Amino acid sequence: MSLMRRRDANVLIGGTAYALTVILAVRPGCEELLSDRLKTWWQPGFSPFHLLPSTHFARLVILDRLAFEGPAQVQPEISQQYLLFSATFDGACTTARDEYLESMCGRLKRHVDSVFGLCAGAPRPVSDPVPFRDWLVANQVKTRAFFAHRPQATVGDVRAARALRERVR
Repeated sequence: MSLMRRRDANVLIGGTAYALTVILAVRPGCEELLSDRLKTWWQPGFSPFHLLPSTHFARLVILDRLAFEGPAQVQPEISQQYLLFSATFDGACTTARDEYLESMCGRLKRHVDSVFGLCAGAPRPVSDPVPFRDWLVANQVKTRAFFAHRPQATVGDVRAARALRERVR
């Protein structure tokens, strides 16, 4: 009897990128500090995630309420704030995810400590690669379906295409 290997739903369908979504509870009393620290991460034209060369997209968002669209419905209240971390990066397996998260601790140590350290359950020290990775994986939200226009394009491919476009202009 052959066992079929299940496709990881976090991997781009037909491609080589991984979609990571993590939701972490913010420690009570740290909400304003977290907001202030996130504002210092982003500078015009620069994101710290640029230091991780396989990153396609990355975002950090504070969730303080739930929004609904469509017909009227009961809107549950959330009792605290949450940090949403979402990243898309090169790699088509959980090993790539694990390496990406561990590299965050090496290349973004100061950022990891200052932001993720304000979340409930954060390992101490936060930037210890293996406990950090395991903590985020334990709070990962499974992707249902991940599609893209160019599923085989790596970050390097995208950068090369952008450079070519600029040269042609």
